[in-house]
Amino acid sequence: MSQFDTQKLYKLLDTLTPKTNYLLLHDPEQNQVLKNHWTDLMEAEYKQSVAKHGDNAKRIFIALVARDKEIEIMRALVEAIPATRCLFGKPLAEEDRYHCRIIFLNCELEAFFGVGLGRKTRVFERGPFLADGSELIGGIEKFTETDFSMSVDDIYGCVDGIGSALDELANVDLDNEDEVEPIEEDLSATMSYLNDYLDLDIHDLENDNH
Repeated sequence: MSQFDTQKLYKLLDTLTPKTNYLLLHDPEQNQVLKNHWTDLMEAEYKQSVAKHGDNAKRIFIALVARDKEIEIMRALVEAIPATRCLFGKPLAEEDRYHCRIIFLNCELEAFFGVGLGRKTRVFERGPFLADGSELIGGIEKFTETDFSMSVDDIYGCVDGIGSALDELANVDLDNEDEVEPIEEDLSATMSYLNDYLDLDIHDLENDNH
């Protein structure tokens, strides 16, 4: 049995909604940010990927969303890639506050990487790991080496920025508009940019435990 069953993974995606539940990072028709910043270099790298992977080129890099109540998505992912069990609590449950909310999948390397917001809304990461659960040699640099869209780094940066803004809001005088307003503006701008990739709101990311 494959430890990284792409067919099961792709069947899972077929049951989900693009942008709401997942995003094909290398699909310019689905990834609006990529489409808006398409360059000749990206075109060349995309053509190389198509030559190597054929129709699966658009599905090499995937961002999958796992909200609190989306237990069936988590279970289906674990069924396709058993090692992803480490991204979630034991047992899989809605009250698992510190599970990864966004999971990146590199189907070429058969590797995965998860991020979420932990205590004091600090961003945490798990992985990248290979399908057998071992750490990917070369770490995140190796994981994103062929991500010409730079979407993995971009989305991670958004989650980190959102967590920092939420932490700031928890530590200021909420009655002081001069302190609160610039933080809220930064938070709104970062959420808006993240929404260009994935349709998420703050409650999809935060763990409600500061």
